[in-house]
Amino acid sequence: MAYTHRPLVIRAAGRLRLAFDAPENAEVADLTPGRRLILNCGSLGQPRDRQAAGSYLVLDTTAGRVEFICFGYDVHQAAGKIRAAGLPVYFAERRLQGK
Repeated sequence: MAYTHRPLVIRAAGRLRLAFDAPENAEVADLTPGRRLILNCGSLGQPRDRQAAGSYLVLDTTAGRVEFICFGYDVHQAAGKIRAAGLPVYFAERRLQGK
């Protein structure tokens, strides 16, 4: 799977079918033993979930759970640094819009 820039849980939903779930901030998912999941933490730098916040996940295999966390930071400052570095303006605008 390519890097999607989005928090994502992919699970089996029947024979040859997959279900895609976009978790919310601080959402906790139980990890059922024997059940296969694909977990994507999202993005720290260029999210595509229309949230300007960064995201990560905490995977606790002992407790059998995963928690998705979103966090805010000064996206205007980050966009300014993108522009100051001479990168395409599009990258700065996308940073502000989360897409």
